[in-house]
Amino acid sequence: MLKIGFIGPGSMGSFHVRSLKALAKEEDIEVTDIADVRQERLDWAKTIWPNAKEWHDGDELLDNADVDVVWVTTPSYLHARFVIKALNKGCHVFSEKPLCLSEDDVRAILEAKRKSGKKAMVGMVVRFMWPYIKLKEIVDTKQFGNVRSIVMQRLSGNPHWSWNDWFNDEKKSGSVVMDLHIHDVDLLKYIFGDLKIEHVTATKYKDTGMINQIITTFDIGDAKAVVEGVWHHCLKFPFIPSYRVEFDDACIIYDASKGERIYWTNWNNEDGYFEQPKAEFNEENKEANMNISDMGAYYIEDKYFIECIKEDKENEIASLESASESVLLCLKEYELAKKSAK
Repeated sequence: MLKIGFIGPGSMGSFHVRSLKALAKEEDIEVTDIADVRQERLDWAKTIWPNAKEWHDGDELLDNADVDVVWVTTPSYLHARFVIKALNKGCHVFSEKPLCLSEDDVRAILEAKRKSGKKAMVGMVVRFMWPYIKLKEIVDTKQFGNVRSIVMQRLSGNPHWSWNDWFNDEKKSGSVVMDLHIHDVDLLKYIFGDLKIEHVTATKYKDTGMINQIITTFDIGDAKAVVEGVWHHCLKFPFIPSYRVEFDDACIIYDASKGERIYWTNWNNEDGYFEQPKAEFNEENKEANMNISDMGAYYIEDKYFIECIKEDKENEIASLESASESVLLCLKEYELAKKSAK
């Protein structure tokens, strides 16, 4: 049995706490230890994993718990600290994104990974989401020819709901660039390989002085990609990820606010939709208090990492190394954004 230590069962962590519970029905795993500085989050996590031992911070868990794997889903500024400590302890590690917030931490994490010989994965969950898996398939197969241009957006309201408002502290979140925008940058790197930054524009909150909108133009070889990430000041602004891709022979559009279909239309005035295949896993898991289809990508990425560990196979989808490259690219964007922001 794989014994899992879970650090940070907060808002994002709750997805993984529940998906791991669902996976326990098919995999020999158990969350044996849970850590959080907030007792109310420990109390909630214990409703899912009632036999897990409680620890009141991640260091306490890592110093004392006997675990094989560690899930790190804390606020971003704590990722590097716990990832490195878990690797040094000899544990496999799953970290939520972003992996870290500085170049020094990237180097330290990669060195810890090299020395440990353990498996690691970063929660670049968009790589596991059907609309983006389908996009990669369309690009790779040249179903509509070559890519001519891409526009990607990831829009949201200001995440003031976060614990102690940590998202609005630049040193803790890295702003919208490192938290939200990084998903689309990472996805483009996953599909096209190296990206070249051509131009960055940005705006910032007047109250915090922190970047809240970034628009970057990338050279992706024979085409351009324009990528926008924004935390609008309006708290009720909905979360809307989308993309629009111009190919040689057609255009495709995905807009999550209008459903999960991908619309296509070609130069012969034909059009249609791509629709997500029906899920192959059991939709309902009452014990985990979840509908798996609502969080399918989180379930799938957690399942994938468990399989990598148990089958001793290489993580080819969301490796620590590839996530590190995305962090470094976004850090370059961030510096340019701060210079151009108004």
